[in-house]
Amino acid sequence: MPILCFDYFDDVVFLQYQYIVRAYICLMKKTVIARLSVQKESIEQFLAKAKIMVQNSNKEEGCLTYRLFQEVDSSADFIFYEEYINKEAVDKHNSSDHFKEFLTFASSILTKEPVIENF
Repeated sequence: MPILCFDYFDDVVFLQYQYIVRAYICLMKKTVIARLSVQKESIEQFLAKAKIMVQNSNKEEGCLTYRLFQEVDSSADFIFYEEYINKEAVDKHNSSDHFKEFLTFASSILTKEPVIENF
């Protein structure tokens, strides 16, 4: 019967490797926060199209998370929170057909310029 044995040194090396990989991902990871204000009469239509956008974006290679939040005090204000593994994944998302289609739609119902922050 085989005996499982874990050497302390191997565990430490493995933990150090995990730390290095996580640190590398954190250095490369890109976060985008987009704040949009839409016309009140277009909220339902916006939500329907945004739901599709969120679903398609979360399927993209390199997308870690893509979420939509609605402001509590202002039902016409929304926040997209996006995380990607690197800048290339952001660029790929921004050039995707579903992003371009959503952008065309959303720009026609915005009440002011969106605020987009990149980290």
